[in-house]
Amino acid sequence: MRRNKRPLSEECHDSSRTKRLCRSVKGQGRSQRNDSRTRQSRRFSQERREIDRNGDKNRALAELQQKRDPNPLNYMALDKICKSNSPDEGILELFNNSKRFEALLKTETIRPDLMKLVIRAIHMCCSPNDKKEIANKMLRTVIKTHFLQLHINKFISEMSNVSEFGNNYQPDELVLLLAEVFLELLQRFEQDVVHFIPNAQLSETVGDLKSRGLLQDAEMLEKKLQQVKEYKDEINRRKTTHPDESQLTPPEDFRYMSVIPQVVDLEPHNKPFLRKNVVGGNYLDQEHYLDVQFRLLREDFILPLRNGIKQLKKDRSPAGASNVSHSKRARDVPVYRNVTILYPVCSGKGMVYRIRFDSFHRDVRHVKWEKKSKLFKFGSLLCLSADEFRTLLFATVENRDSRDLCVGELEVRFEDAHLETLNQLIEDKEKFDMVESPAFFQAYRHVLEGLQEIKDDELPFAEHIVQCNQDVKPPAYENKSRGFFDMSGIIEEGVDLTAFQASNTMENMETESVSREDSVVSDYHDLRNRDGGSDTKDADWGTPDLELLSEVVSASLDIDLESVATYELSINGNEGSNEGTPVDERPAGVLNIYDLELNPEDLGFNKSQMSAFKMALTKNFAVIQGPPGTGKTYVGRKIARVLLQSSALRENENEPSPILMVSYTNHALDDFLSGLPKEGIVRVGGRNCEKLKGCTLRDRREEAAANKLTPYQIYRARKNAQWEIKELNRDGALDLCITVLKYSRRRILAFRVLEKFMLARHARWFKASQEDSDSLLCEWLNLHCDKERKDSKSNGHDMDRNKDFHMQESARNFSNEDDYEDIEEDEAVKPADVTIGTTENTAKLRRDLLRDKVMSDREERNSRSDLLGFSRRDRWNLYRLWLQKAEKYYMKKLQGKQPDFERALARKFDVMREEDFHVLQSAKIIGMTTTCAARYRRTLQRIRPKIVLVEEAAEVLEAHIITSLTKECQHLILIGDHKQLRPKPEVFELAMKYHLDVSLFERMVKVGLYCETLNVQHRMRPEIASLMKHIYDDLENHESVEEYEDIKGIKKNMFFINHSHLENPFEDSNSHVNDHEVQFLVALCRYLLQQGYEAHQITLLTTYTGQMFAIRDCVQEKEIEDLNQVSLTTVDNFQGEENDIILLSLVRSNKDDKAGFIQTENRACVALSRARKGFYCIGNFALLCKHSDVWSKVIDDLKVSGSFGEALPLICQSHKEEITAKTAEDFEEKAPNGGCQRPCEVRLDCGHACKRSCHPFDVEHLKYVCKEQCARYIVGCDHMCRNLCYQKCEKDCGALVERTLPSCGHKTTVRCGMSLNKANCKEQCEKILPCSHRCQSRCGQTCTKKCLEPVNRTDWPCGHGENIACSTTPADCPKRCRTLLECGHPCSGNCGECRMGRVHKRCKNRCKRVLVCSHECLSSCTGFCPPCRMSCENRCTHSNCKRSCGKACEPCAEKCNWECFHFRCSKLCGELCDRPRCDQPCKKFLRCGSERRPHRCRGLCGEKCICVVCTNNDGDPITKTFLGGEDEKDARFIQLPDCKHIFAVKDLDYYMGTSHLNEENCDVIQLKTCPRCKKGIRTSLRYGNIIKQQLLDIEKVKAKVNGNPVDIQAAKKDLEIRLRVLKPMLEVEEDKRDLYTLQRRVTKMSNMFIAAITTNQVMLMRRFAEIKQKLKDNQFNKTQSQVSNESRVEEVSLQEDLKYLKKRAISEEVTERELKDINLECTRVNLRSELYLLKDSLTSFNLTLEESHGQVLKNVCDELSTGKIIQVQRLDELLDMLSEIRKAYPRLLPLTPEEKQQIVTAMGLKQGHWYKCPKGHIYAITECGRAMEKSTCPDCGAVIGGESHRLVEDNEVATEMVGARYPAWSEQANMENYMIDEA
Repeated sequence: MRRNKRPLSEECHDSSRTKRLCRSVKGQGRSQRNDSRTRQSRRFSQERREIDRNGDKNRALAELQQKRDPNPLNYMALDKICKSNSPDEGILELFNNSKRFEALLKTETIRPDLMKLVIRAIHMCCSPNDKKEIANKMLRTVIKTHFLQLHINKFISEMSNVSEFGNNYQPDELVLLLAEVFLELLQRFEQDVVHFIPNAQLSETVGDLKSRGLLQDAEMLEKKLQQVKEYKDEINRRKTTHPDESQLTPPEDFRYMSVIPQVVDLEPHNKPFLRKNVVGGNYLDQEHYLDVQFRLLREDFILPLRNGIKQLKKDRSPAGASNVSHSKRARDVPVYRNVTILYPVCSGKGMVYRIRFDSFHRDVRHVKWEKKSKLFKFGSLLCLSADEFRTLLFATVENRDSRDLCVGELEVRFEDAHLETLNQLIEDKEKFDMVESPAFFQAYRHVLEGLQEIKDDELPFAEHIVQCNQDVKPPAYENKSRGFFDMSGIIEEGVDLTAFQASNTMENMETESVSREDSVVSDYHDLRNRDGGSDTKDADWGTPDLELLSEVVSASLDIDLESVATYELSINGNEGSNEGTPVDERPAGVLNIYDLELNPEDLGFNKSQMSAFKMALTKNFAVIQGPPGTGKTYVGRKIARVLLQSSALRENENEPSPILMVSYTNHALDDFLSGLPKEGIVRVGGRNCEKLKGCTLRDRREEAAANKLTPYQIYRARKNAQWEIKELNRDGALDLCITVLKYSRRRILAFRVLEKFMLARHARWFKASQEDSDSLLCEWLNLHCDKERKDSKSNGHDMDRNKDFHMQESARNFSNEDDYEDIEEDEAVKPADVTIGTTENTAKLRRDLLRDKVMSDREERNSRSDLLGFSRRDRWNLYRLWLQKAEKYYMKKLQGKQPDFERALARKFDVMREEDFHVLQSAKIIGMTTTCAARYRRTLQRIRPKIVLVEEAAEVLEAHIITSLTKECQHLILIGDHKQLRPKPEVFELAMKYHLDVSLFERMVKVGLYCETLNVQHRMRPEIASLMKHIYDDLENHESVEEYEDIKGIKKNMFFINHSHLENPFEDSNSHVNDHEVQFLVALCRYLLQQGYEAHQITLLTTYTGQMFAIRDCVQEKEIEDLNQVSLTTVDNFQGEENDIILLSLVRSNKDDKAGFIQTENRACVALSRARKGFYCIGNFALLCKHSDVWSKVIDDLKVSGSFGEALPLICQSHKEEITAKTAEDFEEKAPNGGCQRPCEVRLDCGHACKRSCHPFDVEHLKYVCKEQCARYIVGCDHMCRNLCYQKCEKDCGALVERTLPSCGHKTTVRCGMSLNKANCKEQCEKILPCSHRCQSRCGQTCTKKCLEPVNRTDWPCGHGENIACSTTPADCPKRCRTLLECGHPCSGNCGECRMGRVHKRCKNRCKRVLVCSHECLSSCTGFCPPCRMSCENRCTHSNCKRSCGKACEPCAEKCNWECFHFRCSKLCGELCDRPRCDQPCKKFLRCGSERRPHRCRGLCGEKCICVVCTNNDGDPITKTFLGGEDEKDARFIQLPDCKHIFAVKDLDYYMGTSHLNEENCDVIQLKTCPRCKKGIRTSLRYGNIIKQQLLDIEKVKAKVNGNPVDIQAAKKDLEIRLRVLKPMLEVEEDKRDLYTLQRRVTKMSNMFIAAITTNQVMLMRRFAEIKQKLKDNQFNKTQSQVSNESRVEEVSLQEDLKYLKKRAISEEVTERELKDINLECTRVNLRSELYLLKDSLTSFNLTLEESHGQVLKNVCDELSTGKIIQVQRLDELLDMLSEIRKAYPRLLPLTPEEKQQIVTAMGLKQGHWYKCPKGHIYAITECGRAMEKSTCPDCGAVIGGESHRLVEDNEVATEMVGARYPAWSEQANMENYMIDEA
């Protein structure tokens, strides 16, 4: 019917296709047969079509086959098949003739010789092969045709008649073949064949043949038949003992059952309806399957709750109260009493509640919460009831903190509970009993709900999962891809695909067409033979039966021809379907998976890996088993990579479908994904490795938002939801409520919190006191206030020590998978904001706070105003009343906002789910754990991934995989190994009785679904791999594993050490420890490290967590760095991992004859297969072999190979001496350095012998240091080398010898190896200097330039008479200054350096003032200390501050690690801790002392252990009185980590809690220091809050010193402006360099201290520039002839002084005192310059001053000439005097710039018109500006002007007027005057 609807063009095409097929029938066997490659492609194509396309075509041919059955297979054809080169080839050929073989089986009679061939063919299908699917199909044909009933019985009865079988009859072989066939059929098909196996009849025949002597090995055959009988009886027994549960009707539909347990579910005697997981056959239907999975999984988390409730009720009964045998079971199912709901907690994950249980109850009071990580795990289900569990309340653990658990508190989320109900329970303070289930409920919940949501016919692959159909089809998308995949990403480097690609273009086309032709021809051939045709395909057919051929072609065309034609058109490039891509246009690497030419090595595979790879891509339900080391993850990655790269070949552009990758554990998932391209990967879940950074869902979500790929509606909705939540918590309103409620019963609330709940008169009483209100409140309650205390939390672990052990401790089951992404939350209100720190004992304080007694309101109203008159009891009663009011107030406030918060958060989550959907939809591959996939199942249903790949599938519960599949899934790939670890349900009974621990992977293998098994292992050396033969039948070794080198230092590469040392339990857990194995393995590990192995090459494995921790403690005690780097973990956690050397501890050795779970074959498989090169196992194997056949077989093999014994055989690498190690001590005694006890005595290259004992490491002695005396001579002389042997010999001999110098002839003593040209003569020079003194230099040196001959000087201005060097000047006056400086130190300079005391030398003394950071100021003595430049010593247990001390420190962002058994801090390290000090004494016994009487620790819990007997303080006993309490009998001690001094805790607590009130500097801000050594206390965790508060105060001081960044920036801008203004004033290059220095200093300016210094420097720089400018202007005002020698000397002196002052001022180390002196001296220089200019002007104008003015001028000169200090006021007065003189003589007044500008503007003359006379008087020449006549100066009478445009010689251009440099003679001169080139 479907053909009638096809277009006419297609019908025409089919017609031509029919003709072409007919022609192919006639011409078959000609040219095509000559091409072997084509025949191979045809045969494979036919195989592919027969196997993979057994749907529509077979159904289309069914009617024809019913009418025309093929001829039975004849003897010759069957004999040829049985004699094939390999079973695979024979099975394939038999399958090609399956119809004829089936016809043979159905015949009524089969002659004996043909019957023997039939049995051989059936046996061939039963043998191990790579065609399991085809073989199973042929075996099912045997069963279906009733061959066993029709022919086998008769044949067996005739086997005794020898004459029937001829002369070559061999009954032994025939019986063995039948027995093996029977056994294999029973194992594969069980119930389907159990009634048809005639084993009894065969046994009788064997007995008959045996009696007649016709059997050669009858005993072996009888054993074989006995195996068949036992297996058959076992099948019958199972069927009889266990009736078919599938027929039982469930009491209710599982889809309507509550996931949350009901009361009836938890009744102690309730027996839920459960049916076994069907592992050996199919389910009735989908409903049966889902019902079984749902009920078993639900019972897995309910049963622990039911047992706990049962135990709780039993304890309350009189019989239970007297029975103490329940204690162990009570530990298995935790029960908690007196549970109350305290208050709600608003968090980013939703509304959770804080609850409190009785932590002092006998069931839990001894629990060490920091070690019991399995209690209250995140997600654990809690069941609460207040009425004997008649009504139930369920919750899951949301937040677990060991410190909170110590006081019985944790945070939970209630399931399906109303807000009103919970609030009422809080108000009533209802008390509950609580039972904990260890199951991770969230995972159960999502999976169970997912199972309920699967509707009829919506379960993908139901035909395989439910019906166990073994015929697997290709993926549905193959109709589009046609078997082509992009393999470019996995093709090995160097593989040339060009030739193959070319042949692939037409051959694939031909394969597609010819294969269909061959298929039609084959069908035609079978039907024709049915009518009596020839039995051989190659025979001449003659004229074909066109009618018959037409029927065959029609049936074939209805299915395949249309697609073949369409595909051909696309290949040939003709018009037609555009779905395909022309083969010649396919990119390189796009290959057809069905092509036999694919070489496995080209793709990096071996044969089995290639088979698995092909199956995974061509089957829609693929199962790949990967035994240890066979590379299942490697193959899985390549499969995933090909599927990723081939997405365009299988997907529609409009409907992209990502690949879903799921795994059992986060580690396996991350490891798998990290090997794939990161592009397009979205890793969903909370735990992510560094390799997948940027691939998490959160990262992709943020990336989409940043790139504006998130839909605007979603983006806007999320912002609105976040804003709504933020508004609800405005100003931390919700946080304040929660913080007050959390700490109200732990600490004293701050006065500001309680004030509103007090009576007004009581509040006034607290405020009236001058004391701090908080301190007064504590004092009023008889508590000691600790103002420095802050709050934080710690995880309590030494992060460097235990950072990996939490992961290693967790069991491998899905309940521990925490896949929830962390939600970052800011804590607006900290505990320190609402509480008061106290030094009170925490337990005592908590008891006072938890008492119920409170003062009544009436008593409060009638109480007195003076609160001091209250007794202690009344004070606490009144405080608890205030506390009660506060709690009610904040509780009501919190509950009022709770509903709005819940709704707002729900809206936010809804938006985030939609946002996640858009992110995931655009992904290429989505990575999730199975737990996470269950949680995101609704999102996945929308995304509809078509391909699901499951890694570690054999470890996953079946229901978890089922809920990961969507109904649109077309391709499922399971990768795993069911012979390694199985899924681990919470209830062991469900695994043993109901097979809940059987995974989908294992079940599919058991029901006969084709499974590709990787059979080449690349990991274990052959000796180790041989252990696997008892688990895996055909595991082969890759050639690489046979090339491993032998393990050094041990005689055997594998050895099992047997012992009988008993184990001991691990504390209060169910784990176990064997100390003998701990010590032995640690010693062996150290021995292997001594052989030269690296730590990363060795892994210590153990079967129990307790043993793991015991090994860790032993390793850390050894204090060997390499030993600490060795990997340590449990067997369960090491599946999928490997290492070069494995050291395994089996632990169990006991009198109870219990071997533990290591006896199971799965764990044995994992434990025995982790090592690559060396494997050493220690255990009690006599005990283990009693309980395990596998271990027994392994030990038997090891005994044969000599790899088993009670002592490990060692061998010295150097001397080949053999020793044995039976105990850990043997390693130390017999091989102290890893060798033997003989000395090394190896002769080194230097000739000396090695002094160490035998050592296998550093065999070449490359690292050995020979410390013998060197015995070699120095090259070039006869002196011996004086260095040690390992040092380089001397090149230049150092021996002293006497030599004659060639330059002067003097003799001198020099080193032997020294060149005489470099030697200096030490004789005195004989030359005479110009000063008539003798040269003071040595012979050969440059003569003295400054004579140092002492002379007596008395002519210096300072008046000092000194006997000093001849060449000195007054500036060199050596008289000590000794002036007391402002800093208090005497000046260290001399008279000349200090300019006679005016500018003192910089004080070189160190300041040594103690800074706020506790460092001494190392700067030179100054008025204000700059910020400390030392390295910051602030540090914590995580890191050190790397900044300089004066800069602000960044607080540590790691988790605080202050933790003990009782408390844990949960804050960040840089925050104030929120835990109290633990005052509980340490109960440990120390290693010191004797074994019988070890010393007890006198320290505190959580602190370093201290022995009062063995420990001392700087040699003094720690009990020696220092602070007062050391000699008390019950004193406890603590050590300061910074200086290691030890003090009594009580004394040190008081010392640290006191302020500086009793000290002189009571307001000082500094760190507390050690009372003994005064070293700063920085790292003590106990006093962490005090230290942190002090550091905060110090940071405030730093901030003040460094300044506000805004102020610093403003100062920078101001200085930059000043420098820009100053720049034009500087013309000298040196001044410009100084300016650049200041600019750089301004740029780097980091604090206000530097800003102040730099501002003064810039100001002085400007003053220097102004003085220089005045001197420069004076030079312009006079000619060179007017400058006298005296003026020149004075000007040079001024310039030198300015240069000196500028050098001092510009120095980076200049101090405030120096700047003051320089500024004063600058004023003095300015006065000198004014005096110099005034005198110069007087000389220039030839003026004579009046007597009074002359006297003033003389007085100024005299006062300046004394050289003494003149204060600034006096200098100003003197400057005013000079100004008055100028005012008295107007001609002396210099023109100001303003006056000059006014004159120039008024005259209107351009540049070049202004001149000056010889005396410097200014005049102008008008008109052209050229001198045309002479005149006289009106001021001095000098000749001015000139003639004929020539200026008088002593006249000059007045540059100072308008800046002209040339007279206005010409246009060129005018151009120069205007300086156009400088514009």
